[in-house]
Amino acid sequence: MKTLGIFVISDRHVEYVFALAQAAHLEGLMVCVHLLGSGVRLVRQAAFGQLAALARISICSESAEFFQVDRQLAKERQGQIVPAGEMARILRRCDRHLFI
Repeated sequence: MKTLGIFVISDRHVEYVFALAQAAHLEGLMVCVHLLGSGVRLVRQAAFGQLAALARISICSESAEFFQVDRQLAKERQGQIVPAGEMARILRRCDRHLFI
């Protein structure tokens, strides 16, 4: 199965993250969303929990610490906190990549 990696580096365009994840999911692609930089703030939005039905979600631990994202909230919303070095592994696992 083909995999799309969506790397969210900004909290400004959340509507595109959902639209892209949904479109890729409907096309039968596996979707991995990795939040880093200010993108980790998306965890705080109530609608973020719906993304877990479409994608595997990982959150950069260093960015989460810097932007003070609550680990428990991330876990409740189906996000997995991962070390910063995990991004390289995610890049290798995905066939295509988008940075938003």
